[in-house]
Amino acid sequence: MKTPLLALCILLGSFLSVTFAYGDDIPTQGRWDDERYRSITALPPTLFIEGNVLNVEFTEALNDLTIRIMDHAGNIMYENILSRETGDIINIPLDGIETGAYQVVLTHKLGWLVGEFEIK
Repeated sequence: MKTPLLALCILLGSFLSVTFAYGDDIPTQGRWDDERYRSITALPPTLFIEGNVLNVEFTEALNDLTIRIMDHAGNIMYENILSRETGDIINIPLDGIETGAYQVVLTHKLGWLVGEFEIK
């Protein structure tokens, strides 16, 4: 009796930990899933921000994803090319970046996405 109860508690705890792990979602717009590249629909990465950390979650494995953060004037504040596996989360610290509105641009051979966020 204790074993099934313990398993149930662990299962429920894992669901709650996933729920509390995410911050504010950053909605994105753009074009993703170029059918000329892949015949199977590929899900785009998702973005969320927690405090002064921008997080990029890879919902599918991707190679050579370019991540660029730009300010309102178009100045590049951060740029990196990453390859990660499904489920990986990249943390990009935003410490030292001034308050204001920013854009994050994701580019890949599957397409591009743009999201906007604000540092307060």
